[in-house]
Amino acid sequence: MKTVLFALMAFSGATFLNAQDLDTLFLFYELNADRLNSSEQQKLDNFVLQNKGQIKAVHINTYCDTSASTSYNKGLSNRRLINLSPAFDSIEISSFNTYGEVSNVKGQYNAEFARRAEVIYSIIPNNSQNAMNTKVKSRIKGNAFEEFMADTTLTTTTIRLSILFYANVDTYYSEFESELKELHEFMRDNENVRAHIRGHVCCGDDYNLSSNRAYKIYKYLKSRGIDPSRLSFKGYSNKIPEVSPEVTEYDKLRNRRVDIIFTKEI
Repeated sequence: MKTVLFALMAFSGATFLNAQDLDTLFLFYELNADRLNSSEQQKLDNFVLQNKGQIKAVHINTYCDTSASTSYNKGLSNRRLINLSPAFDSIEISSFNTYGEVSNVKGQYNAEFARRAEVIYSIIPNNSQNAMNTKVKSRIKGNAFEEFMADTTLTTTTIRLSILFYANVDTYYSEFESELKELHEFMRDNENVRAHIRGHVCCGDDYNLSSNRAYKIYKYLKSRGIDPSRLSFKGYSNKIPEVSPEVTEYDKLRNRRVDIIFTKEI
């Protein structure tokens, strides 16, 4: 019955994929795992909770790396989809794809990034957000931005971006471009906010690389009209890891990141 249901959903998803204003939640798996680890499960739970009643529909893609056989990876990809589905019991899963070992990664292949699920979703506009005098949409980081602006007692907060970088370079995965656009919209629409961008690395001390990653985000915002006087950046090497110790390649991937300290002038 579940197989037939999934087949029907895949057929019905074409209309959804042609919709506008889609965003993507990325979830990452450890090697050969068909269930999310605790931190990624928390990310998924928070996403569903924060957007409860606002998500129109979702399309799910699941992927694997190339470390096993084609048939094993196809089965693993299917199990990842099946285990993800209950999180969206109250939401229409419009369509899905299980790609097995076809990683669909643009540019340099990276096994840790290939082990992922993409939850592509559309949000129902919430007109009540206008009361907060902000144009930020409820997307991947939208709720965190909105909560910061709405809390008049809070002048500073740190928000970790989902943007991850290839190993040993300052190039981020192009799949995260939508989050950069969201960040730009937030800075554009809230001129009383300043941003200190922090770059991080994995695997050893490298201040230059961490600084280059932070500068990449700074340059993105500056080139799109954000006043550089509102922006600063600094590399923190591997001194503020998200995961420690780095036991797996997945741990290293999560530490190749940027976060931002936002300060608003009241």
